[in-house]
Parts: sequence; structure tokens; C-alpha cells
Amino acid sequence: MDHDLPDVGTVEFAVIDDLRIRYARSGVNQGVPVLLTSPWPESIYAFRDVLPVLGC
Repeated sequence: MDHDLPDVGTVEFAVIDDLRIRYARSGVNQGVPVLLTSPWPESIYAFRDVLPVLGC
């Protein structure tokens, strides 16, 4: 298994109902957006094995 972290795109923050949310955008702005969520304490890097399949 490759342990290198993938390029997850641009990481940004948004505040929603006083909760600071970190999110990443990557890929092209075509097609249907995909929202991947994970339980605490996982991070966006938990999806490193599926990102290439999704085209990110």
C-alpha cells in the first residue's frame, strides 16, 4: 500500500452554525459533485485510496 498523501486540492474552511468546517475541492467543475464524509478523528486523507477512482 502506498502511504504517500494524495493531492486533495484546495483546502478551505467555512463556518456553519458556529462550527468551523474544513473541506477540499479538487478535480474539474463538471459532472455531479461528490461529498465524502468521515467520522471523527478521520481526515480527508482517509479517502486516499478512492480519490484516484473518483477522478480527483
